[in-house]
Amino acid sequence: MPDFSGEQVTAFARKFRVPHVTLLMFDGQGALHRTVRGLQTSAHLAEVFAAHKAAVT
Repeated sequence: MPDFSGEQVTAFARKFRVPHVTLLMFDGQGALHRTVRGLQTSAHLAEVFAAHKAAVT
């Protein structure tokens, strides 16, 4: 797991084109599976995590 500080954060965000509050969801092989942008409610995030788990397992 990368150390999310300083230039590493900026480079990581640039790599995935996510300059703002963003949740990146990867599969077990490290491929980007889903991107959730902006602030979300906990109920919405629970749905997102459940759908992601079902999709990648």
